[in-house]
Amino acid sequence: MPYLSRKAKERIRKSEKKILTGVIISTVVGFVLTCIAVSTSYWIILKMRIPYYMNETNNYFISSHSGLWKYCLKSRNISRSKHSPKKPIQEVCYYHPMFPSKEEIAENPRTDETSLHYSRAEGAFAVITIFIMAISHIFSIYTFKEPRFMFKRLAGFLYFLAAANCFVTIEMVISSHLYEEKHLPVAYPKLAIMHYGYSFYFTCLALSIYILASITFLIYSHKRKEDKALSDEEAIENRPMKIRR
Repeated sequence: MPYLSRKAKERIRKSEKKILTGVIISTVVGFVLTCIAVSTSYWIILKMRIPYYMNETNNYFISSHSGLWKYCLKSRNISRSKHSPKKPIQEVCYYHPMFPSKEEIAENPRTDETSLHYSRAEGAFAVITIFIMAISHIFSIYTFKEPRFMFKRLAGFLYFLAAANCFVTIEMVISSHLYEEKHLPVAYPKLAIMHYGYSFYFTCLALSIYILASITFLIYSHKRKEDKALSDEEAIENRPMKIRR
C-alpha cells in the first residue's frame, strides 16, 4: 500500500466503519428473521387439490403446515351418510413429540424413530444457530472499540459458523420432508402439493446475509502495521509482540 496522508486514512477509516455498520445492521435483520422462522410453523406447506380421505385418522386431509416445533392440520370429518350435514373445516395443531415413549410412537401414525431424530436435530441446530448469531453481534460491535485485526477475524468466523449451522438446519428440514414423503403417508398424503412457506425463505435469506457478512469482515480483517495503519491506536495494537524469557 502506498503512503497515505492522514486525511486519506481518515476517509478510508470512516468508509470502512460505515460499511461494517451496514453489515452489522443487516445481520441483526437476519437474526430477527431467523427467530421468526424458528418460532413459526410455516416451513413446509401441503395442500390437496381435492380432499383426501385417510383411514388412519377417519377424516379428509385438506392442508397442513409444519415447522421445527409444531405441525398444524386442516381437515374435515365427513359422515358417510348422505343426509348428514357437511361439517366445517377444522385446524388442529400438535407439537412435535421430542422424547415420546415407544407406545406413543406406535400410536402416532405421523411419526417414527427416524422422523423423531430429524425433529431433534432440527431443533438443536436452530437453537445453536440463534446462540452463535447473538454472540457474533457482540464481537462485531466490539471491533469498533478495539481496532486489533483479530477481533474482525473472530467476528467473521462466527458469522460463517452461524451461516453453516443455518445451512444445516435448512438441509435437515428438506431431508425430513423427503423422508416423510416416502415413509409417512399420513403426514404426507399421496397427490399432495408441497411448497415452502415464509419461515423457510426467511432462513434462506438470513443464510445469505451471514455469508456476505462473514466475507466482508474477513476482507477488512487484514493486518495493518506501522504507517499502513489507519490510526495511531491501530498501529500500536498491531505491533508484533516480542516474548522474552
